[in-house]
Amino acid sequence: MSYVPAEAIAKVQNNDASLTSLNLASNALFNASADENTIAIAQGLKTNTNLKELNLGGNGISVSGATALAEALKVNSTLEKLNLEKNSIDNEGLQAIAAAIKDNKGLVELNLFGQGREPGEGVLSTFIESFEYNTSLKNIIWRLTSRQSFKINACITRNNEIKRRLAAGKSVDDIDPNIRRETEARVLAERAAGLPKFEKKEEEEITSAPEATGGPYPLRVLQAKKEFLPADVDSNKREDFLSDDDFQTAFGESRESFNSSPVWKRKQKKQQLNLF
Repeated sequence: MSYVPAEAIAKVQNNDASLTSLNLASNALFNASADENTIAIAQGLKTNTNLKELNLGGNGISVSGATALAEALKVNSTLEKLNLEKNSIDNEGLQAIAAAIKDNKGLVELNLFGQGREPGEGVLSTFIESFEYNTSLKNIIWRLTSRQSFKINACITRNNEIKRRLAAGKSVDDIDPNIRRETEARVLAERAAGLPKFEKKEEEEITSAPEATGGPYPLRVLQAKKEFLPADVDSNKREDFLSDDDFQTAFGESRESFNSSPVWKRKQKKQQLNLF
């Protein structure tokens, strides 16, 4: 159904149950006050529990509109698809959206294609940081040439694998970053309270290759014999498939610090961790 912007905004703000999909792409009336209208929609999204798809592509939305949408994404868990293609969102606006993804639990697809320039490295780093918490976003439509795109794609692959496993009734404990973080927090809390040290179950030796998910993978999976590694893991670069948190814990330093150290030192650390 076609709506004029004022009518559509009112329906979003009033949480109209009949409005589950809204397409205002390349709308001349909306475009005339693009950021103002976007801010009004974003305000409504904060309390809206019915709208699942929103298309605001080709409307000249800039940083203020994008920032308002980012604030809405932090609290809205109903919207599943957001199309912002061919707008004028700069790195500041994209950065706000990337940071909001950390708290969002409903968005499945995000279209950021054609903003006039490729997202900056800082924006991509923020997306990667947010994916350490977000397990719902399964597709981002954009065009990237940065090497960080590989890490982002791995996170998206992981989220899709989480969905597949949950649908099949399988455990996601080894790939869900939130479950891993909760376990680590519980262990620290027990130690701080003076309770007995958390004893991990003795894990069986890996004798078959786990399914390839794009990573990240737990340390023990990457310590397996070469023939038992996931198919997508380069046995000479096993450390690349650790999450940033697991990398810091295992190596005692950040990935950037490790990569800048001498080759002999990197080789020595990898041997100590059975990652060589």
